[in-house]
Amino acid sequence: EDVLFIGNSYTFYWNLPQSVSAMAESQNISMRARQSTASSANLAEHWKAERQLQTMERLRSQNFSRVVLQDHSLGALEAPKRMMHYGQLFASEIQKRGAKVYLFMTWARAFNP
Repeated sequence: EDVLFIGNSYTFYWNLPQSVSAMAESQNISMRARQSTASSANLAEHWKAERQLQTMERLRSQNFSRVVLQDHSLGALEAPKRMMHYGQLFASEIQKRGAKVYLFMTWARAFNP
């Protein structure tokens, strides 16, 4: 399995791609996990290649079997239309390439649930 994680610090800070790869390996599943992440990034920034993100280039130049999407932690609450719009754009692009789409939803902050 070749997996791409698209997200922000909730993905990279806790080494989520490496943790998932280690869990897969413990079950004798071969997995290569890659990531395209930036602190506080949302899906729109990934799609538009803002903040020097090269997510679309990676997605289009490599063959991933699975792609995990993670929007900003408050995206569903503060910008649900943006999250849905770019989530759908990504899902269409990913599925067009024959890969499966997964959503990784994080928790809202305690001071702003």
